[in-house]
Amino acid sequence: MGCQCQRKAENKAPEMAVVELSEMEGKYAIVVGAYRDVKLANLRVKNLEEKGYPAKIVNYENGVLAVVICPSDDKASTLQKLEELRGTEVCPQDGWIITNE
Repeated sequence: MGCQCQRKAENKAPEMAVVELSEMEGKYAIVVGAYRDVKLANLRVKNLEEKGYPAKIVNYENGVLAVVICPSDDKASTLQKLEELRGTEVCPQDGWIITNE
């Protein structure tokens, strides 16, 4: 499965449920924010979805909640998408890839 980061027209998602890393869709995803406060993570998800990027909140480790986009089973396409988005309003310069392997 390639990178599933197609911009979508639907906006205004309700508060997101936090999923465990082992339940994350795809083996790889781009982390565009990391928070300890679920309210802040939800604000980031809402912001991304308003821009057309579906996002999820993943319980990463040590209480850190990772906001992720572009889940994929293909590492190369995830790396390519990260490079395309890095430094934009969607993905900060220090965005990184989370793996569920």
